[in-house]
Amino acid sequence: MKRQKYFCVISIHRADLEELGYDSSGLSDARMHEIADAMGELHLESGAFWRQLRAVAEHFRLPRLRKSRADSASEGIPGGKVVHLRNLDAERQVVLKRLGEIKVG
Repeated sequence: MKRQKYFCVISIHRADLEELGYDSSGLSDARMHEIADAMGELHLESGAFWRQLRAVAEHFRLPRLRKSRADSASEGIPGGKVVHLRNLDAERQVVLKRLGEIKVG
């Protein structure tokens, strides 16, 4: 059995927030961790992670297993979660709600 290991997909930096026009100079490292955690959750919940992972796996021509967990899921996204373009406003509301749930430190 192969050793299971996690690999970092993405990180955020205060400069990323500044690129979007936000002042990040007063954010503590703890607050940045909260923002990063919220981004990770939203990326998974929206289905974007699974769609992008599939696209990258296909790009690298990874061999397919005979039967995968995704075979029974809608569009190959675990849990069958699919977000259509018309739902982007709803996604934005979820993002804002999640960010509102982060404790101000």
